[in-house]
Amino acid sequence: MKRIAVSIDGVIRNLYDNFHYIHEEYIGEEGNNVEQFYVYDDDVTSEIKEEVVKRKVLNLNKKIDPYFLTHVLQFRDKEEFLDFETNFFPFELYANCDVVYNKAMQNFNSLVVLFNKNKIKVDLISREKENARFATLMFLSREQFKGNGIIFYEKISELNKYDMIITTGADILEKYNHKCLKINTKYNQTVETNYNFNNIEEVLNYYEEYFKTK
Repeated sequence: MKRIAVSIDGVIRNLYDNFHYIHEEYIGEEGNNVEQFYVYDDDVTSEIKEEVVKRKVLNLNKKIDPYFLTHVLQFRDKEEFLDFETNFFPFELYANCDVVYNKAMQNFNSLVVLFNKNKIKVDLISREKENARFATLMFLSREQFKGNGIIFYEKISELNKYDMIITTGADILEKYNHKCLKINTKYNQTVETNYNFNNIEEVLNYYEEYFKTK
């Protein structure tokens, strides 16, 4: 049986815009803010001091930041970015997130049914870690996910087993370009592929017509 993977982010979940919103809410558009910390003396708080935290655009590579978030948003360093996306606000980022358009999950569920009828297994894939995984499961429950399951991968090499990948991630598109369907977004325009769609509904429509001829 053939296996197809579909990335959740950018295809179903609008993580990119939500990440910008949460970043501006807690860090600010300019990236620099004032943080308070306690100075202790013999385990007794003696005073509260303030420090201006300097942040900058980091331009991290695609393996760490496949959605180019650090190319436009400011962070103190790589560790702060990784903590921000995994530990600081996992439920705000991944659970309380909108779909990319109103019928995105409905279209995905229909695509799963269509592929299953034609003996093709579909896995939803995601790169979250730790608490972010629980938040993603909450998102899927809320949006009435009816797929075969979700695979949380840690290394991109784990995706080699799939015959086709539907994704927005620049890292996946570059490594598996020959077997990817790219969903066009504002952050993957520089990655060229042979098969481009604007959303999962277009993919569904394409394969509905394709299987009629089989």
